[in-house]
Amino acid sequence: SPAGVEPLLAVLEDADLHVRLHAVEALGAIEDRRATPGLLRALRAPEVELRRAAAEALAEVEDPSAVAALAGALREDRDAEVRRGVAHALGEIESPHSAAALTTVLRDGDPHVRRAAVHGIGETGVREAPAALLDALRDGDRQVREAAAGALGSIGDARAVPGLRAVLRDTDPEVRRAALHALTELEAEIPNDVLLEALRDPDPEVREIAAHALGDRRE
Repeated sequence: SPAGVEPLLAVLEDADLHVRLHAVEALGAIEDRRATPGLLRALRAPEVELRRAAAEALAEVEDPSAVAALAGALREDRDAEVRRGVAHALGEIESPHSAAALTTVLRDGDPHVRRAAVHGIGETGVREAPAALLDALRDGDRQVREAAAGALGSIGDARAVPGLRAVLRDTDPEVRRAALHALTELEAEIPNDVLLEALRDPDPEVREIAAHALGDRRE
């Protein structure tokens, strides 16, 4: 409960790591922004387990005042799991500043971090697709490309249409499905020839999406 925030913050100074971990997890579950300063201190702890837990807790708290500190951790922390958690936390905060921070790690060496960043950008409420997100459609990791297509569909920026159309030729059927789904979510009109070509896709789910989109067409 909210009444537990102050006592739990005090426990973040406990000598026992497991006690501090449980306190961080509890503060995340309470989702009270008074916990933000303490959780940000935990995000700078030497123990990687504590930093990981703090990142996940900050994702629950969703405090816009934490964006700058989260962006710093995203750039500087050497642990990929911490960076992934921080990317998740930034994605939970609807702010263009969150999206800007997430674009900085779309070339991170760990695909899980890139995937979390791509997904997060789509959740931040931005209405214009960052150029780096369009570039992520060509990422070497299949799941990053799939997430990028989904994020572009969520953002709804018609400038993504050419990139998404190109991804309809991706070698992975899940990426093609995500791209076609995204195209159907955009307000821009998809030419019939794009959907007709998708009807000939070797993947039955791609063909199903195309058939459904054609059925929704109005003369």
